[in-house]
Amino acid sequence: MRVSESDGSLSVVTVVFEAEVPLLELQARSIARHVADGVFDEYLVIDDTRTGLSPRARRRIHAALGIHGSRLAVTSRHGFGTAESVSGGRSLQRLTPMAARQVAADHYVVLAAMDHFIESTTRADIDSVIGTPHGGVATGATPDELVSGRSLVSPTVWADRSDPDDVRSVLEQAAFSDTTTLAVDRRALVRLRPESVRELAAFWAGHGLFRSSTEARRFIRRFRAAYLRSMVARGIRERMSR
Repeated sequence: MRVSESDGSLSVVTVVFEAEVPLLELQARSIARHVADGVFDEYLVIDDTRTGLSPRARRRIHAALGIHGSRLAVTSRHGFGTAESVSGGRSLQRLTPMAARQVAADHYVVLAAMDHFIESTTRADIDSVIGTPHGGVATGATPDELVSGRSLVSPTVWADRSDPDDVRSVLEQAAFSDTTTLAVDRRALVRLRPESVRELAAFWAGHGLFRSSTEARRFIRRFRAAYLRSMVARGIRERMSR
């Protein structure tokens, strides 16, 4: 079923864990830049970090959302009765079907933290690219209690397809197709070759996500440094728990 403006209110739902917090901030910035006011009624962030998003991180996300800042809502994975943090796609698959318990709207669309908007986006644009319904029923909920949920499908730069030709192909697809979104996997962002870093930075700057390619490249450098630190910390925790 396609969701239209006459079909009720809309929540945007995303899941974030430690390594992807900078990507979530980029997503929020892209929403402020490209999503029209009134397209959605709530921006629900499911916090899957180990210790919770810091007040500073919440303030940065709120500020990055611009005119949409008042629609920000953050809930912990603990609100879904789970204490274990699981990163990446498994986190998205596990937690978003449970979002029906938390969303304030009639429908919700799921974004991965790596998704970001690159063109002006209206409710009709979101309706036209919403994918298949999310499978699964939230624990303790009946089908009648669930709102309608869909996933947004974006051209994606994946870690295992991050060679320059692959990256260029994805950017071309995003630029010349009807989609208004792009996704860049966190591991791909770490592995990109210098040529692809320059092309992605230019693409982001050209679509208004950064003031310049230099600023975009600086973001990539900071992301890589933070990601490597988080992987080192994760390795230490895993060794200590053995």
